[in-house]
Parts: sequence; structure tokens; C-alpha cells
Amino acid sequence: MRYQCQIYRADRKPVDEYLEKKVEVSYSEQLDKASKILQKDYGVAMNAREMSLFSWNLANLEYENASLLSYIS
Repeated sequence: MRYQCQIYRADRKPVDEYLEKKVEVSYSEQLDKASKILQKDYGVAMNAREMSLFSWNLANLEYENASLLSYIS
């Protein structure tokens, strides 16, 4: 089950649904890329539980920094 939560811009107007979906797809692609790099470059194999925790940590980094991972050094 997936819960929906309306996202708002700084001016308190709702974010356009198309834009929100576009960002969500881009975010998922970045997580996939990060996972592949981690597995390829470092020889790390993860099970589903480990991958879930890894993904959560990446999402938390983005949230804490209010920026995409690609912009965080």
C-alpha cells in the first residue's frame, strides 16, 4: 500500500503532479545508478533488506541537504 501526500512549494502552492512524478522517476534512476556503481566498483552484493537500508540512507542524505545526490559532494 502506498500513501499519497501532497507536496507544496515554498510559496505554499501544490507541486504540479507531472513535475512530482518526473522528479520521482529521476530519483529512482539515481538510486539505481548508485547501486550499480557500488556493486561494480566495490564488489558489494546486497540482499533486498540491505538494499532497502542503503536506499533509505541515500534518500535521507537528499532530505537533510535539500538537494539531489548528484549535487552533493
